Amino acid sequence: GKPVREIVKAAEEKNVDLIVMGARGISKIKEILLGSVSHGVARKAHCPVLIIK
Repeated sequence: GKPVREIVKAAEEKNVDLIVMGARGISKIKEILLGSVSHGVARKAHCPVLIIK
């Protein structure tokens, strides 16, 4: 499946309180154009998301 959808779905099914994810060194231009899994999860999750750089 698609990573963002699968992570959000798993978090909902397990009723988690917080999702913790890492962010790799993606350039701002690529992030704006392509997005990233961690930022996609942060936008779609129904719980807080902590992104570690």
